[in-house]
Amino acid sequence: GKRWDVVIDTATNLTWTREAVAALRGSATRYMYVSSTGVFFPYRTVDIPENGPVPLADTPAQDPPSYGVLKAQSEQLVRNGFPGRDLIIRPGYIVGPGDTSDRFTYWPMRIARGGEIPVPGRKRDTVQYVDVRDLAEFMVHLIDDDAAGTFNVTGPATQQTFEQFLETLRPLAATPVSYIWMDDYAWLKDANWQEVLRDPSLLDPDIRAYLEAENAFTDNVLGRTEALQKILVKEMRGRIKEDDSSVPA
Repeated sequence: GKRWDVVIDTATNLTWTREAVAALRGSATRYMYVSSTGVFFPYRTVDIPENGPVPLADTPAQDPPSYGVLKAQSEQLVRNGFPGRDLIIRPGYIVGPGDTSDRFTYWPMRIARGGEIPVPGRKRDTVQYVDVRDLAEFMVHLIDDDAAGTFNVTGPATQQTFEQFLETLRPLAATPVSYIWMDDYAWLKDANWQEVLRDPSLLDPDIRAYLEAENAFTDNVLGRTEALQKILVKEMRGRIKEDDSSVPA
């Protein structure tokens, strides 16, 4: 016979969320589910809207489903069980008190020691994170306002590059610090690339292995569309003069 103003669910377990939704549908005013921006994995675009599509199944299928798919499926359970009374919160990386992942804290702790610091990526890469205290305050604010719907939650408020993030931490250094930037894909830039263009057999074995693995993955994912691919190629070739060298209008 008890009633609750709001349910707050952080689970990544479909059974738990399904049973909670079924049990509380008639006794809770609102259901808040803490999901994740992981529903957008593998993050192949930017400015993703809350109402944009998210994968509800893995390709190829996984058992159990991946983290992002589990979160997306759980979101649907909540929306279906509490239509118009659902609150879906999608935080990015959550940092602050209680964060034991070391994804964020590594940087201030390492920079405080000073010296040369290897940094993966490029200076212009952007970073996003949200402090757990800000996240909690925002969630309470939504509840107080009787809000409903889906909210992507991350920060900072303005775009921040990796370089800006690290420079903000530089004052922590006990001794002078220097950043050694290491491009994630620098190893793909073969030093003898001009020779490789003339003779592909000269390609670095590690780079070749990586490219072959990427091709194998693509073939596996798109294998079921092979017939359609052939139809599309045939259609496109049928509309193009193969000896056409004119500039597109």
